[in-house]
Amino acid sequence: MIEDTTSDSSQGDQDTQVQHAHAGSYQVSIKGPGIAVSKAVDSSIALQIVTTLIDPGTHGFAPQVPQAVAPTPSPTAAPAFTRPPDATSIGEYIESLEARRNPDKIVAIGLYIKKYQGNNTFVKEDLKRYFQQAGETPPANINRDVRATLAAKWIAPATDPNAEPNTYWVTNKGAQAAAQHFSAEVQKTAPTKRTVRRRTNKSNGIGE
Repeated sequence: MIEDTTSDSSQGDQDTQVQHAHAGSYQVSIKGPGIAVSKAVDSSIALQIVTTLIDPGTHGFAPQVPQAVAPTPSPTAAPAFTRPPDATSIGEYIESLEARRNPDKIVAIGLYIKKYQGNNTFVKEDLKRYFQQAGETPPANINRDVRATLAAKWIAPATDPNAEPNTYWVTNKGAQAAAQHFSAEVQKTAPTKRTVRRRTNKSNGIGE
């Protein structure tokens, strides 16, 4: 039932009053920050106002809750390069072993691939690529230098039947030579390019 005088208070300092003005008419007043309205309305509208105040959802006047606006994502920056704690470039590795001759560098590359790449074997194409990565000029005759390294027993051909052709691994003797930084004493035991060339010529029936 709506009495001649009906009042209700909203949140804060807003004040809404529905007062009976005269028969069939009600005076509605709304006061609050920035607003002051007073108007005569008929009983049906007054009833809607009162009902809305009691239950805002009754006439679709449910208070609107501001929806949170998702922040605009900032452009994703390129991830910063993180240097692995044990990373060493092939150039640094060759330099650290004091590998100066091509057979020395071949052994160093084989050891580098094993230590940092986890592969026990390497192929000739690996040698060419790692020479370039190290800033070294690839050997003009890579086959001759591989033969010299084989003759020194610093590397050996892979025995796995499934391995690619020209696949090699570093022997214990090669690893020991690297550990001694390819010292002069170590180099004395290794065949020179000329010795390898002579052996190859003899095997082909060519005299010295």
